[in-house]
Amino acid sequence: MATKPSIKIKYSPQEILNQSFDEDYGVSMTENTGFDGINLQRLNASNLNLQLEYDASNNPIYLGLAAPGSLTTEAKWQIRYLTFDASNNVTSMSYANGTPNFDKKWSARATDYVYT
Repeated sequence: MATKPSIKIKYSPQEILNQSFDEDYGVSMTENTGFDGINLQRLNASNLNLQLEYDASNNPIYLGLAAPGSLTTEAKWQIRYLTFDASNNVTSMSYANGTPNFDKKWSARATDYVYT
């Protein structure tokens, strides 16, 4: 009878949990990461370009996020559309072509996409 090859585990789940414990705050900490359209990187608002377009009531109706250095004409943007009620409260948020993918052009936000 053949034996299974042994697989060496570099870190146990407990070792990983111990390494991520913040003693100052007394909680487990993990570093959130996300895909910014180009790279996997830390989730941090300062890591993304932000573009906004406002309506006549000065409400932000289009919100765009992209990796630093992305041109507005490159298909590297996540675009959101916000709708407001008569009291200027946000009533809904939708994504260009219904997806949060970073594959849209900010320059085409009002002409090339359907927001669902």
